[in-house]
Parts: sequence; C-alpha cells; structure tokens
Amino acid sequence: MDLSTIINDKTKAIQFINQNFTSNEDQSPLSPFAPLFMYRINRIIKDKSISFNFYGIPSLTIDAYIKSKTEFTIYFSAKIKDMLGFNKITNQLGYPVNITVEDYDAGDFDFLNWRQDGFEIFASHLHREEANILFTIGNISFKELLKIDNIERSNGN
Repeated sequence: MDLSTIINDKTKAIQFINQNFTSNEDQSPLSPFAPLFMYRINRIIKDKSISFNFYGIPSLTIDAYIKSKTEFTIYFSAKIKDMLGFNKITNQLGYPVNITVEDYDAGDFDFLNWRQDGFEIFASHLHREEANILFTIGNISFKELLKIDNIERSNGN
C-alpha cells in the first residue's frame, strides 16, 4: 500500500492506523539507542510481512502515534541514497516549505518539511545514517511528537 493515498484525508489515515496497527502502550520504554527513542509511539504494525511505501519508496519500518480520534502521526523509515528518492515526493507534493528551491536542488538541507491540507510531512536523517530517512506523516506538530524527558535523560540532564 502506498501511504500517499491517505494524505489529506484524516478519516482514511485513522482507519489505516486502526486496521494495520496494534497498541504498544503496555510495552517497556525504548532503549536510548533505539532510532525512535525520542518520539511518541503508541502503535506498532500488526503484520510485518505487509509492505508499505510512500510515493513508491519502500518502507524499512513503520510505526504510529494516535493522540486523539482525529490527531495522528505515522513514522515511516526508508533508505534514500540520492536526490532521486526525494524527487519522487517533491514531484507529487511540490518543493518543501522550509528551504529554498536552490538549496533543495543542491541537496543542502538537514530536514525537509511539506504541508498539505492540514498534514505535515517531515523527512530527516535517522540515527546519523545518511541513507536512512525518517518520515513523519500526520497532523500533530513535530514538537508534540518529541519526548522531551527522554531527550534530556539521554543527554545526562
């Protein structure tokens, strides 16, 4: 399934999460070395044999967070080795809103942010590996997704 089919439709996105994910709220906290340690996650994929993609980019992992009946985020990791992968997304969503076209074309960015009808899509490097990219797709602000207490604890504060 291509996750692009749920962009711009909250109802479809929530249905997708409810059908394909199960709660993981009772599980122990993630290790500080886990790639998604600092993010709020309360849903894990039910069937890991099902493949998902985003504009044709295949997933490595997929998780989710539901805050309310209408607020959610899907975490999707993928390998993108060059700008061709990002261009697949940009060809559909337009240029990211956080950088200039020139910086995008030069590959000069730390993260990318697209906005589509109330949805936020972020792409950033996952755990310092250049080719591993984490996408967050949803309608919860990025700041709300971060577990500040986990970040402070991992920094020794």
